[in-house]
Amino acid sequence: SGRRGRSFPSPSGGGRRFSNRAGRPHAGARARGAPAGTMQSHSAVFNLCATICGGGVLSLPYAIGQLGFVAGPLVLALVAIITDASLQLLITTARKLNGLSYEDLAVKTFGRVGEIITVVLLFVMLLPSSVAYLVLVADLEVPLVEYLFNNDEALGPAARPLAMAITLTAVSPFCFQDSLHALRFTSFISFASTLLLAGAVILRATQCATGWGNPPEECGAGPDQGDSLGPKGVRQVLLAVPVFATSFLCHFNVLPVHNEIYNAHHMRAIVHWTIGIVLALYLLVGIGGFYVGRERTCGNVLLNFPADDGAMALGRAGLVVTLSMSLPLLTVPCRNTMLRLMDLITCDWTRGRRRRRSSVGIATEETPLVAVDADSTDPDAVAAMAAVAAAAPGEVNTVGGGNAAAGGSG
Repeated sequence: SGRRGRSFPSPSGGGRRFSNRAGRPHAGARARGAPAGTMQSHSAVFNLCATICGGGVLSLPYAIGQLGFVAGPLVLALVAIITDASLQLLITTARKLNGLSYEDLAVKTFGRVGEIITVVLLFVMLLPSSVAYLVLVADLEVPLVEYLFNNDEALGPAARPLAMAITLTAVSPFCFQDSLHALRFTSFISFASTLLLAGAVILRATQCATGWGNPPEECGAGPDQGDSLGPKGVRQVLLAVPVFATSFLCHFNVLPVHNEIYNAHHMRAIVHWTIGIVLALYLLVGIGGFYVGRERTCGNVLLNFPADDGAMALGRAGLVVTLSMSLPLLTVPCRNTMLRLMDLITCDWTRGRRRRRSSVGIATEETPLVAVDADSTDPDAVAAMAAVAAAAPGEVNTVGGGNAAAGGSG
């Protein structure tokens, strides 16, 4: 049929999980904690959406307000397009270089120095982000508990440390998972909970626009009594663009998802769907939140609403769940990056190379599996297949059936 593929160990020791043309993952590939290739497309979308959506959503109304009602959404859409293109470029580069992770691409592109710089930068980014998530969760939980008990001093001065300790204890089991596939349910819960915040903001914005129900007292254009269509100066641009630029950050989890997904051919469409869904959510929250506060919109949109607002209390609860369930999506890559950084510090290159491969949802054997078309006429591929078959015929694995010209059917 011309669609047969054969998998064999790479003589160079590099490679990632490959699948045959029909999209079925090769046999024998295993990730620690879950078989490689078991993540479905919808799980991958939720995983990346949960990685992107976090505390940054609270600053979107303020950023849109700085750029104006027209320029703000346009710049946000432009950043989404650029992010999508960068993720596609990352996936293409990983396929061409057989890269398994962000740092694996760095070492294959820039050498050992590139790997060290990349690992350090990832660790410096992920560790403070994880701590910031934990602090933000505590800041959201304290007023939520005070609202439920109708008491501003319900927990006393130990409220924030207690909230952080409870949150960390609750999510700790998820932070010790070995693959992103194991976090598929928490990813779904995280993204679904974001919709509670979006719904609360849209409800209040609708009330401000139509006068339906009991519009919040915060409705109004503020001191200037007008809506700007574009930024008023360079300062506003410098305040807004960094918020947009970091709102779609998920690059450190794209390649692990790519390695664990059942059908790698769907990865590009998964990225498109992820960016599209998040962009739609961001536009709703950003425009809706700014419509309520207008010129008085705070850097944290929740500060534009009173603490006793029931709808926003539900939105706060949803954001608490979102941040709590998203925390493992930061701590898992942060933990793996820290381990690789320790390997680099101790100059244990061999163990560091194994960590790059074994922590991203692929085969953990010393020689990972790669795949080529069984009917390939490429001289290098034919020579490699013959060399592997002669050296270790039992290691040759046939995917999708067919003849066994290089060591028998697997």
